Amino acid sequence: MKAHSLSSLLYAAIIKGDSLASVGELFSRGQGPMEFSRPVIALGCVVKGKTHSFDCVVNSVTAGFAQLNVTSAVPVIFGVLATETMEDARERAGGALGNKGEECAVAAIKMAKF
Repeated sequence: MKAHSLSSLLYAAIIKGDSLASVGELFSRGQGPMEFSRPVIALGCVVKGKTHSFDCVVNSVTAGFAQLNVTSAVPVIFGVLATETMEDARERAGGALGNKGEECAVAAIKMAKF
């Protein structure tokens, strides 16, 4: 099987409509839990804008990552923002409202030490 990053597998799963749990299985296939003890950081942003499917997408992504954390040996730090506008996203990704990526990196370091 060709090596893929978790982010590319997650993207492919979302496009195909596969569950994130099945993506976790692909990611860890053939590997023991100890070999995947390093956390993975999932960063992204869902911007509401003028779309009508915002709530459905956000709820599905959140539920999918929660399920992935329950069923996978790979700890996944959830860093997906859900914002009204791109400006809100920028403020939460290094602007006046903090840096979600940095927060997730700190959490990943703590998980790796755990």
